[in-house]
Amino acid sequence: MKSVHKRTGKTITHLLRTYLTPAIAALTTGALLGLIGPGAAEWNNSFGAALSLTFSSGWPWACYAFLVGFLCRSKIMAGSLSFAGLTTGVTIYYLFKYMNPYVPPGATNTIGEGFSSGVVLWGIYALALGLPMGLVGHLARNQGLVALPFRIVVPAIAFFETTLRLDVEAEGQDYVTLLTWNVTRYAAATTALGIFGHAAWSFWCRHRRGSTESDAYRTHHLHGE
Repeated sequence: MKSVHKRTGKTITHLLRTYLTPAIAALTTGALLGLIGPGAAEWNNSFGAALSLTFSSGWPWACYAFLVGFLCRSKIMAGSLSFAGLTTGVTIYYLFKYMNPYVPPGATNTIGEGFSSGVVLWGIYALALGLPMGLVGHLARNQGLVALPFRIVVPAIAFFETTLRLDVEAEGQDYVTLLTWNVTRYAAATTALGIFGHAAWSFWCRHRRGSTESDAYRTHHLHGE
């Protein structure tokens, strides 16, 4: 009887550790992701504006889905939890904006975004983005150069998104917006270079270690003969 209870306890612990805990963590961080963007805009200072602008962009959401996939042990969990977390974040994002509509200075009418239409539209985007980015994050867990293309996806998205915004939307933007986009672009480029450099260094170290072990093995056999 004790052995049955022990096996049952181990099974429950395994299920909690494998499925429930990652799901709760993914949904909680997804909700925080959806809250940071509109919430920081309420601070009415430059830091809040920069933070809101950053987390209302596309690349942090792609980064979130990537990290969820990277931390998952299976491809199914990577894709499903990334989608579920992004959907939660989208819902929280538009719920906050719906409950706290933006009022321009001097205006009397509030400007709010449609809750249901926004959730449906960006829920579709969450499905289109969450599943592949979760799988990309999961594949980035691999060792060696095979994981390199997957690891630079998020910096590439951040770089190209901010570059596009600077090319298309820069005119008429304030200093905080332009500074945020430029800092993000340079940080993304630096991160990508760091990932490339780390991959090259790791490859060189493995190659050197393999050559050293091969030379030692050859020397040992020569002395043995």
